[in-house]
Amino acid sequence: HYVRLLAQVSADPGRRLDTLQLLEVEEREARFAAWRGPSMPLNGDVPGLFEAQARATPDAIALQGPEGCWSYAELNAHANRLAHRLIGAGFGTGDRVVLCFRRGFEQIAAALASLKAGVCYVPLDPSYPAERMRYVLEDSRAALALTHGGLLADADLPVWRLDELRDWREGEVPADPQQVIDPSQPAYMIYTSGSTGRPKGVVVGHAAMLNHSLSVRDGYALTTKDRVLQFSSFSFDVAIEEIFPTLIAGAALVSYDDARGLEIPAFEAYLDAHAVTVANLPTAYWHLWTHALDAHPGRGLPCLRLVVVGGEAPNFDAYHRWRAHRSAPRWINAYGPTETTVSATWWDGTDVLLEALPSRCVPIGAPVANSALYVLDETLEPVPVGVVGELYIAGTNLAQGYWGRPELTAQAFLPNPHARASGSRMYRTGDLVRQTSTGALDYVGRADHQVKVRGFR
Repeated sequence: HYVRLLAQVSADPGRRLDTLQLLEVEEREARFAAWRGPSMPLNGDVPGLFEAQARATPDAIALQGPEGCWSYAELNAHANRLAHRLIGAGFGTGDRVVLCFRRGFEQIAAALASLKAGVCYVPLDPSYPAERMRYVLEDSRAALALTHGGLLADADLPVWRLDELRDWREGEVPADPQQVIDPSQPAYMIYTSGSTGRPKGVVVGHAAMLNHSLSVRDGYALTTKDRVLQFSSFSFDVAIEEIFPTLIAGAALVSYDDARGLEIPAFEAYLDAHAVTVANLPTAYWHLWTHALDAHPGRGLPCLRLVVVGGEAPNFDAYHRWRAHRSAPRWINAYGPTETTVSATWWDGTDVLLEALPSRCVPIGAPVANSALYVLDETLEPVPVGVVGELYIAGTNLAQGYWGRPELTAQAFLPNPHARASGSRMYRTGDLVRQTSTGALDYVGRADHQVKVRGFR
């Protein structure tokens, strides 16, 4: 390519600048094309897709767990009653509603009701320390809290205790609310851990939520035959990935029984008893499970077809041992900050040859639909293959920003200099990655753990 370029420049020195610019554009386009996710149309919204599924399969099991079972028709009826109650009380776009429940059917119905009513829901785990709970209640400036008796005794805002509201479980079943959901409306707000300061409320819009739910439904091949485990805390964004793609796919959501504890034998017995087909687990817990499988190599779960891990980088040796078990199902490593709507990339490591991973790292994979990945240096220019750079993520899956913290939002969500469309943004993850010669993207570590001496890393 460069030899041909030199020949052109020699023949016509006046074309030198245009040719070099053209080469730069071609090189940049080629480099970025490999990191764009597939294009996918976005029609409707998550609550609307759930309502369509409830009409299509009203008698199918939507929720199952220690509380029994709810069909799609029952779940939709409960959510509709509560949504109409919210709308009738004047809550709507621009309002935030805190949802504080123990794991169970109520939190799912309350989340759907909030989405149907057009309010932004804020999940709050009742097991959090009292100081953190007070902070979320105050910082979110929520207009209302939906909860269960005994969980929010001293909240300084209006509280509806669903165990005391008989009309949301019984009586006439109202029609689906006819609220117009704008794609830019906030759908939910999840507070990050706050490991680098005060917890931050990450606001995710309906378009990003829809993009993620459809991507997961299709990427995990969810169907009406699946039974998906609801394992994560409601205040952890992976719960979004467990709940809503399942419900728009017409599958059954199986709530884990917290009374069983987290010992691996009890966990496996629960999955087996409820014929769970898909489990989305924190990486640390999956490591424990892999270690337990090493001690009992013949043990298996015949119904389980897919395990997704995320939250931190999986250990390569654990991945190797997992692959050695004949009963191991399909396995996906999911990566993504809360700011990119749960999962931004997936890597399916089910049948990959270990020899294809010379770095002995488990890759983070390719971008989800309608998104793009950039590996950039400090000047926001792409780095070559094999060189460590910081990962930036762009696309429909980006959150809207941090609630009430515009300066922090401006620091993390930057104008995208590599996008064709004006107004495009990209999120600075703070994660260091490296593209290998095999095309994989390896996670290296955090950018803020680096030390520089006279310009050298």
